[in-house]
Amino acid sequence: MIRSIAKPRKGFRTWGARQSRANLKSKADLLCAVVVKKRDGHRCTLCGSRKAIQWAHIISRGAAYERVRHDLENSTTLCQRCHFRWTNDPDGWDALRRQLMGDRFEALWARAKMDGQKPDYQAILHYLTNVPPECPRPWSNQTL
Repeated sequence: MIRSIAKPRKGFRTWGARQSRANLKSKADLLCAVVVKKRDGHRCTLCGSRKAIQWAHIISRGAAYERVRHDLENSTTLCQRCHFRWTNDPDGWDALRRQLMGDRFEALWARAKMDGQKPDYQAILHYLTNVPPECPRPWSNQTL
């Protein structure tokens, strides 16, 4: 049986448009993880381990997260052990990130809370492919 392909009604998104945006977001995620791991020397920024390195976010929950998801100052490299530890201790993580980042955390939080449009993943991909060698770090007093 041949199915007819109906044209979408005016004003409605098609599945392909959403898929394209999701695809761009996935590419941005992968590229951001590569950039951050390279920036941090493929080491956990808290304990210095090289085992099971993961891309982690300073602000990682809620609606504000999407606005700073690919912000290099919101990204760090953690080993699986540290990532698990801080994910399961949100109060401890909040205290640690405020201690390590100081006033820069408040500036990051303000950027995350700004009203604005959805992220432009094509612009994010362009930025991430042209990141300067000394890109922003979430905290300067790293253990490395």
